[in-house]
Amino acid sequence: MSGRRYQQIGKEPSSSLLKRIVCLGSLFLVLVGVTRKYSSPLIKNGSSLEAKGDDDDDVVMISEQAPSFSVKLLDGSYFSYDADARGDAVPMIIVRADASDPYIHWMLQDTESMHGLSQHFPSGCTLVFVGADTAGVEFIKDIARIWSSQRPDWKFAAEIIPSSLSAVLSSTAFLSPRYRWETNTASGDRLDCFFEWCDISISVNITTKYAGDACSDDFVTRAALGEFLDVDAVIVNDDSCDSVTAAALRVFHKAPNVAGVFVSTVSTQEPIGDYTSDWYSTFATTITQADAMTIMQSADDSGIVSIDLTTTDVTGYFVGVQYTGALYNLGYRLIQDARYLAWEGVFLEYLTKLEKDDKSFLEIPIFELDVLNDMTSNKIVDLPPFSLAARFETMQVVTDLTCAGDTDSSCPKWDHCITLLADCFDDDSTSRRRTSEVGGADNEFIRYITPFRRNVGKWESDRSPLLPLFYPTQATKTCNVTGLATGGEWRLTTSLRLSNYVSNKRLAPTSILPIIFDDYDADATSHKMEFDSLAAYNANKSLSFTVSNSISKILLVATISGHGDCEFESTSHHYQINDKIYSIDFFGAGTMWGCDDTTYVGEIPNQAGTSNYGRDGWCDGAPVQMHSFDITDAVSTTTINNLTYSAMSYGDDDKRWYASVKHVYLPPTTLTDGCDGYMLISAYLSFYQEI
Repeated sequence: MSGRRYQQIGKEPSSSLLKRIVCLGSLFLVLVGVTRKYSSPLIKNGSSLEAKGDDDDDVVMISEQAPSFSVKLLDGSYFSYDADARGDAVPMIIVRADASDPYIHWMLQDTESMHGLSQHFPSGCTLVFVGADTAGVEFIKDIARIWSSQRPDWKFAAEIIPSSLSAVLSSTAFLSPRYRWETNTASGDRLDCFFEWCDISISVNITTKYAGDACSDDFVTRAALGEFLDVDAVIVNDDSCDSVTAAALRVFHKAPNVAGVFVSTVSTQEPIGDYTSDWYSTFATTITQADAMTIMQSADDSGIVSIDLTTTDVTGYFVGVQYTGALYNLGYRLIQDARYLAWEGVFLEYLTKLEKDDKSFLEIPIFELDVLNDMTSNKIVDLPPFSLAARFETMQVVTDLTCAGDTDSSCPKWDHCITLLADCFDDDSTSRRRTSEVGGADNEFIRYITPFRRNVGKWESDRSPLLPLFYPTQATKTCNVTGLATGGEWRLTTSLRLSNYVSNKRLAPTSILPIIFDDYDADATSHKMEFDSLAAYNANKSLSFTVSNSISKILLVATISGHGDCEFESTSHHYQINDKIYSIDFFGAGTMWGCDDTTYVGEIPNQAGTSNYGRDGWCDGAPVQMHSFDITDAVSTTTINNLTYSAMSYGDDDKRWYASVKHVYLPPTTLTDGCDGYMLISAYLSFYQEI
């Protein structure tokens, strides 16, 4: 990769238009592409951070180009990045290895953690390890001894971080948190428990006392006598315990009044817990036994010491470089696992594929940094003639989702739905949905789920069968597009992108039928999509339709997502067309990595919440998938056709959960009578004719 440069594109303001002339047979088209400014978050790794103002000299902005640098590698060769050289490039993640930080040390030395990184980090992204100091270089040597043979494409530096990169990581935008404890006389590092265990809101002053060996009889006796009733947490050691996790379990089982625990250990610090714990309201952390003794030197006459749990900003541990050459800040560090880096690498590779897609296209702008919140946003969109639009094989919805500010912390906290509707018909379209989330209207052409506080949404979603939604007649010239969002303020830059022009005869979608069932409430304003029982949900979900013999192809398309109490429950959905059944299942719901493992298709990684878990047909920070089936062979052009929809729901399964921790996904085995939430569904029959 030496001497290559990341192509600089997408940096002009979004109001700038680029016009390209392309010859398609005998037809010349003006292809208009909206050039947008793709912003990335300005955050610390693991906590939110506002960017400094432009007058701060030391600020390095995320949109800036990465600096040139060169490092000598352990094998004696050099790895160089030249910001001014031209040529193809791949994205890159740089790790500043600091062996003194227990978080970084655990992440990069634990076998399971590094195995996950080795297995999941993509070949289309470069990973560079550089030392924070000389101890960091020795740490890198230890890492390389184990992993360089398995991942020869990784770059292991034999020297400390170059000054140009150090300047970037020392800038406010790239600082990392270091988790600390402090007494009135001393301070030290701590390694917090796995995300599923930690009450991460606990970062205040707590009282504690030393309780000795957690697995000893003495500890049990002292706990039974109520010795620890007057403190928030205890400090124990794991001398006779099998692990730090066993020590923590012992504390919480034998002293249930204790809200938190410090486990001190002489061995390598490791995080307490695993991926199956349900101790969401507890605090557990590990410290060294030397630090435990230092802490107790500050104890009062009753043996109690007051400790502040703090976070200190330090020179950043990670920085990314996009394919474009722009600096990229990795997301929130909420798990003690190197797969944190793998998912970011996968996402950078995904962004690269979008940037490198240089096919010719006709772009129809819809929204440009339009604000979507609980209010409606409407745009009258000028459409090309249907005779032109239908000549393109592909229609994509291209969207950049950003926030009110430039930082992740400016984004809304919670995940919600965004829906875009094509209000192009003369009749009134009714949004048949529960009021909790938007989505599921009979004119919806795409649905997104917002991320937990990340500012990097970018997607290109194929919606080719839905072209007729924008053309109720072939004479239609404009369409009103409506955007709705639930909860918080988001900014959308969206367009329709038509590509793959065909000048010869082709099959094109010319008409569309929304799949609407006769199951309205009496007031005709809501749709019975509550999935409280199989019998009630599946009742009256049938319709009949006829097809002209001029139709050559029919697609069934459906966008389905389960919410409320259905969010983490598996469901399956079945459309029967005459005697054939077409099924969709969401068996990744409720699994450990069900959504993080979809980062390769654009799910935003490392969000400020539980975005890793699989959901019922959707993931945070991603479009809801449109499922498509060719049902042509199932349909008759001479008789009435019958369509019936039904769904099934499934319960939790421990075997599935444990398998999913290892990225193995098993189908559920237990049927339930509904999932007690609701489904958002927009489904259509799209009819194709030769044009």
